Amino acid sequence: MAESDLAVRRLLGSDLAVDSVLCTPAHLPRIVDAVPEHVALLVAEEALIAEVAGFPFHRGCLAAGRRPAPAPPDLARFAALPRARIVIAENLVDPANVGALLRNCRAFRTDLVLLDARAADPFSRRAIRASLGHSFTQPLALVPDLLAEAHRLRDLGLTLLAATVSPDARPITTLAPPPRLALLLGNESSGLSPSLLSLAHQRVTIPIDPSADSLNVASATAILLHWGTGSTDPTR
Repeated sequence: MAESDLAVRRLLGSDLAVDSVLCTPAHLPRIVDAVPEHVALLVAEEALIAEVAGFPFHRGCLAAGRRPAPAPPDLARFAALPRARIVIAENLVDPANVGALLRNCRAFRTDLVLLDARAADPFSRRAIRASLGHSFTQPLALVPDLLAEAHRLRDLGLTLLAATVSPDARPITTLAPPPRLALLLGNESSGLSPSLLSLAHQRVTIPIDPSADSLNVASATAILLHWGTGSTDPTR
């Protein structure tokens, strides 16, 4: 379920099937051009939409889409890219963090995001809202065994960097980004599991004021991906 014209437009522009769009009369002119003929377009007052949606509604429009069928990621295809950027996120249970991470990954043209079975649903209402609809546009996969996928990426020649606050981690400012990179990220309370940490080629950290303890995982992802572009221009 996508909320707001921005998220709805991204859902409509994705490969996902969309059943219907529901909007207020005032919002209709802002969304009507994006709705294909085969998608039902319904118009109702805000109070009725809130009753249908089951929550207070102030964003003008909703769209109901079909969840993509689970499919194993084609890691070999992504690993064959001359410049690959893959994010491996472990145990991100907060849907707002998942959504913000996907938004940041899309901003820096990340090729693929891998989430484990414990992660919050990237297609939940809160995650979609935090991602600004990029849950529909950022390539991602939910995998049952994150460690096995990380092993495959390492075997395929990617450089695995584990983000951690451990004392043996190297500041990213002292490293040059590798051309084919997989970033390993954990949740804020427990970080990465020992098995993923031990698999990484290098442990890296973002230099911050020690009194701040750590960064939010989505914020850390944005900084690491910006560094990983090797340029201030993520389109290069």
